[in-house]
Amino acid sequence: GSNGHAMLKNLDGAVGDLDQALKLSPSSTELHVLRGQLYFEFDEFASAEESFNRAVQLAPNNAAARKGRGAARTKQSQLALAVADFQSALKLNPRDPEVHYLLALSTMRFAIETPGNDGARFAEALKSAQQAIECDRLSGAHLAVSHAHRALGQVSLAGGDLAEIRRCLVDDR
Repeated sequence: GSNGHAMLKNLDGAVGDLDQALKLSPSSTELHVLRGQLYFEFDEFASAEESFNRAVQLAPNNAAARKGRGAARTKQSQLALAVADFQSALKLNPRDPEVHYLLALSTMRFAIETPGNDGARFAEALKSAQQAIECDRLSGAHLAVSHAHRALGQVSLAGGDLAEIRRCLVDDR
């Protein structure tokens, strides 16, 4: 209802402010990334991707731009492109647990949605999720590892993954 309308007005106002700032500083990678993040938060994924594209054009080695573009592409089911963006982001920032996690999720979705998958993509997803855990042991990657183990038919390992999640949660209280 009216709350949704108010949120859209806020989006338009915030985008308008960013557009004004971009007129003053059109080559600001940070402003393009911020604009992409704003669109993403409001589920405007095509517009988010456009903003992140511009940021990547301006600064190909900007990990945040590549991560954001990968996330926007994932939301638009452009999974092969998303995986490539996350892989590029990891080359720039190999210790970012969120990128490892996003790579695991997009690789797993790609495996599920690609006919004739031989399990190799699930194994890739599992590796990415395990790397996310190494970077941040309380990330959502434990769940991704559990899903990948289940998809690979490794049910007993999936149970162990869930036990590890419980252990981490108890340890961190």
